[in-house]
Amino acid sequence: MTDTSSPFMYPKFFGKPSPDHYQQYKDDEQTQHQYGKQRNNNNNNKFRKDNVAHGFGYSEYLSPQEIEDRSNLDELYVGVLRINRHRRYDAYVSTTSLSDDIYIGSEICRNRAFDGDIVAVELTDVDLAWKQRKEVMQRSRGLDIDDQELFVDQDEDELHNKPKYAGKVVGIIERPKDRFVVGILIPESNSSTVNGFEPKTWFRPLDKRIPLFYIPIGNGPADVRQNENYYKTRLYVAKMVAWHPHKMRPAGKIIRELGQIGDMSVETQAILTDCCITSDPYSDAALAAIPSLPFIIPESEFAKRSDMRDLITFTIDPSTAKDLDDALHIKRMADGFEVGVHIADVSYFVRSNTPLDSEAKDRGTSTYLVDSVVPMLPEVLCQDLCSLNQGQDRLTFSVIWRMDNKGNVIDTSFVKAIIRSKAQLSYEDAQKVIDGGCLDSSISCATEIEQAIRDLMGLAQHMRDRRFASGGALAINTLKLEFQLNKENLEPISVTPYEQIDTHRLIEEFMLQANLSVSRKISKAYPNDALLRRHRGPIIRRMDTFVQLAHELGFNIDAESAGKLQKSFDLIPEGEIKQALFALAIRPMQRAKYFCSGTLDPSRWLHYALNEQTYTHFTSPIRRYADIVVHRQLEYAMKDKKMSGFSKKTIQTISYHCNYRKDHAANAQEMSRHLYLCRYISQQKTHVVLPATVIMVELDFIEIYQHTYGLKQRLYVEDCPITHQEFNSDQNIVTWYWKAGVQVDMESYMRKSHRTTSSKRQDSQEQDGNNVTVRPKDKKSHVNARHRAPPQKLVQSLLNHDACAQTFSVFSTLNIRLQVNSARSPPIINAYPVNPFY
Repeated sequence: MTDTSSPFMYPKFFGKPSPDHYQQYKDDEQTQHQYGKQRNNNNNNKFRKDNVAHGFGYSEYLSPQEIEDRSNLDELYVGVLRINRHRRYDAYVSTTSLSDDIYIGSEICRNRAFDGDIVAVELTDVDLAWKQRKEVMQRSRGLDIDDQELFVDQDEDELHNKPKYAGKVVGIIERPKDRFVVGILIPESNSSTVNGFEPKTWFRPLDKRIPLFYIPIGNGPADVRQNENYYKTRLYVAKMVAWHPHKMRPAGKIIRELGQIGDMSVETQAILTDCCITSDPYSDAALAAIPSLPFIIPESEFAKRSDMRDLITFTIDPSTAKDLDDALHIKRMADGFEVGVHIADVSYFVRSNTPLDSEAKDRGTSTYLVDSVVPMLPEVLCQDLCSLNQGQDRLTFSVIWRMDNKGNVIDTSFVKAIIRSKAQLSYEDAQKVIDGGCLDSSISCATEIEQAIRDLMGLAQHMRDRRFASGGALAINTLKLEFQLNKENLEPISVTPYEQIDTHRLIEEFMLQANLSVSRKISKAYPNDALLRRHRGPIIRRMDTFVQLAHELGFNIDAESAGKLQKSFDLIPEGEIKQALFALAIRPMQRAKYFCSGTLDPSRWLHYALNEQTYTHFTSPIRRYADIVVHRQLEYAMKDKKMSGFSKKTIQTISYHCNYRKDHAANAQEMSRHLYLCRYISQQKTHVVLPATVIMVELDFIEIYQHTYGLKQRLYVEDCPITHQEFNSDQNIVTWYWKAGVQVDMESYMRKSHRTTSSKRQDSQEQDGNNVTVRPKDKKSHVNARHRAPPQKLVQSLLNHDACAQTFSVFSTLNIRLQVNSARSPPIINAYPVNPFY
C-alpha cells in the first residue's frame, strides 16, 4: 500500500552537485588532498597530537538526573537534532515545548551530537548566536573548499531571518545504536613524520553532516598511504568509537569494505548503511516466537473474534505486492452501506516486550527501494501469517462503518475478526472494472466483487469531493518516477512518471477514514498518551516568498489555510506551469511527524494537509511499527481500560524513534530512485538534452525545473561562458551574453574555482562593473508586474542572435544537457545550459 498520510511525497533528489563540476569530473580526489594540506599548513597541524587543539574543548554532558530535573523546570528542552544536509553549520532541534525550533549554530554548540540524536538543549542568546553565524560566514570566504560548503546554496530567507530561539546541546538522551557511516579513507597530506607523530589516516563520510573521523592505528588498514589510488575508489563502513570532549574530531574504526564506487550493489548497500537500515536476519530468539507453518488459528480466537469469513472481502494492491495488509468489504443496506476495512492483526504475532517486538521496533519501518524491499518484519510474517492472502483464514483488526449513500459515516465500530479474502486484485484489475470492464472469469465471486468495486468507488468519490470542497484538505501532486528493470541484471531500461488512477484514490479514501476513526477513538480514550500523527503548517516566511512570487507572475495564491491554498491551485489549468508552481510550493512544506498526545495542547494536533484535528497510522502494521503500537492502544480502548498500556514518556520515545526511522526510509527511497535515474541517464547512447523551465531568476543564478525527471537545479552564471549579464529584479528578468562557440559540459569550459557563498559572488560582481548591469528599481514597473495576467503556457527564452544574448524570465524555457558524474558516491546529475550560440 502507498502511504497516504501526507500528499507531499515528492521526488526530492538526494545530494546536490558540488559547485565545480569540471573539477569533480577531472579529479574528484584533488579536493581531499587540498583539504588535508591546507588544514595542516594553515592551522599549524591542529589535527596532530591526537586531534587536540590548544585550549579547545566541548562542554561535558549533564547527568541524566540533572537533565530530567531541569527539563521539569523548563530550564532545558528535549527534542531531535537535525543538521542541514547542505549547510552543516546550521542545525535545529524540534521540541514540543516551544512554538518554534531551536537554532543550534556551530559544532561547538552541537557538542558532539549527530543528526537524529535526541538531545537536551539549554537556551542561549539568539542575537549572539546569529552574530556569530554571520562572522563565520564572513570567515568562510577564505576557507578551503570543504569548509566553503558550510554555506553553499543557502536560501535568502535562511540567511537573513533570525530564528526565535537559539541554544546549545548539554546532553544526549538517546541516539541510534550501532550507527554506521559510509565514506572513503584518505591519508594525511604530509608524507613525513611531524613533531614525532606519524601521518594519520582519516575517514571522510559521504554525508557532509558527519565530521571527519581519525582512524587510530589498529582500527583500519595500515597501507592507506602506500595504496592511496586503491582506497580512494573504495567505499568503507566505519563507526565512531570515542569522542573525547577535548578532541575536535571523533575516533573511528573501520568495520568493513563495501566495494568499488559506482557498482550498483555497492551504492545500494551504501544507501542502506548511511540511512541506518539493516537487512540482517532476525535473531533466533525473535524468530522463536513465530508459529510454525502451516498455522491454524486456535479455537480460542474464534470465541474472541467476529467470524467474517463469509463476507466478500478482497484486497487491492500493486501487482508485485506480497505483503497484503488491508482488505475491503461492502454490503448494501436499507439506509446505505456497511463498509469494512480489515487490517492484518500483526499485534497478535508481535507481542509486547518480546525479542521480536524489540527488533521490529528497532527497524521501525519497511524500506522500498527501486530493486528490492527491506521488510520490517520477518518474511514468514510479511508474506504469510499476516498477509491477507486469497483463500486463507486470517486474523484482522477491522473498522466497520455504516454509511449513507454519500459516504457520510453514521456509525463506527471496531472489532477483532477472522476473514477469508475472496480475491487478490491489482490496481489495474480494479481500474478495469471502474472503467466499465469485467474481472477475469477465474476470480471467485467476480460479479459480486465488480459491484462492490463500483459501490466503493462511488462512495470514495463523494468522500474525496467533500474532503477537498468543504473539508479544507490539500494535495500537491508532484512528479514521482517508476522504473522498469531488466529481470536478469536489474539494470533500468525505462523511466516513466507514476500515474495515479481512480483505484488509488478509492483505497486512499478508505484508508484515511480508518486512520481518522482510530485516531478519534484512542485520543478520546487516552488524551495524554495516544500515539498520533500531525503535520505542521508550512514555514511561514517561505510560504510568503512563494505567494509573493506567484502574485508577481499573475497568480492569486491564498495560503491562509490548506483549503484555501488548494482552491487557489484548482483555479490553475493543468499543465507544465502548474507543475512548476507545485515545485515552488513544496519548499515551505514540512514532513508529518508522530507525537505523543500529552506533549502538545490539542490545538497543535492538527494535520495541516488533511485539515483534521486528529490523525494516526493504523492501516499498515506489516510495514510500520507505529501502527502496531496504535493497534495495541485501540485494543485497550475497546476494552475500556483506563491505561493505554504505555506511559506518556514511552510513547514520546517511540514517536521520536518512528520519526527517525520513517525519515531515513524516505531518504533511502529517494536516494535509490536517484541512483537508478543516474544509471539510466548514463547508459543513454546519445547526449541527453531536454527542455527545462525557469522557476527562479536571481542575480547570480537561475533555478530550473526539468519536467521529465522532476529535477530542480541552479545554473550559476560563473559556471557558464558568459561575458556579462543584465539583471532586472523588478521584472524578474536576466539577460546572459554568451561567448559564441563555447559549449558547457563536464569536459569543456568551466570556471576553475569553486563557487563560494552567494554574498561572495555578489561582492565580486559588484566590484567588476563590466560583468553585470543591475537596473535600478522602478516603483511603477514593480507595481505593474503585480497586476499582469497569469501566463497560459510556457514561452521559449528570448534570443538575440546579433548580441549572442539569451533573456530568461520565470516560466521561460531553455534546453539543458544532463550528464552523470559516476566517479562520485553517490553519483550526481549535473545540468548544463545549452549555449544557443555554440
